[in-house]
Amino acid sequence: MKGLPALFLLALSILGCGPGGNYLSMVEAKAACRDWKDQGGTYDKVVRDEYFYNSYLNKPSSEVQINLEEPIPPQGMYEEFRDIPRRVCQLEQETKQYIGYEKPVPRNEFIICRASTYSTTDVDERCELHYYDSDNIKAHFRY
Repeated sequence: MKGLPALFLLALSILGCGPGGNYLSMVEAKAACRDWKDQGGTYDKVVRDEYFYNSYLNKPSSEVQINLEEPIPPQGMYEEFRDIPRRVCQLEQETKQYIGYEKPVPRNEFIICRASTYSTTDVDERCELHYYDSDNIKAHFRY
């Protein structure tokens, strides 16, 4: 009974925990990571340019010309990004592994966020989801 915790720790160190694993070659590790990435799904994002939006809202009604052929809202106010992968694989040669990162976005989510082309400080956090944060590491594919 005393050897049971040691046996468990040995099995855990060999098998690892979570997705990923140990592979005989770099090619196998890369393929496994790519499969894991594809299973993660995608999300869509619409970004509203705040500078453009605010200048459009602040126009006096005398300056706003209604043209039925012009889209409302005006072209350029919103930018769509479709099928953005939730997961990405990055090679880390020093440790001989591919690291699997996953953005904290629900699968098939549709995100609407704001950003400004004229101000780098006026950005919605949801627009700036970065893969390469250590909190987003979800898998290791060692070779």
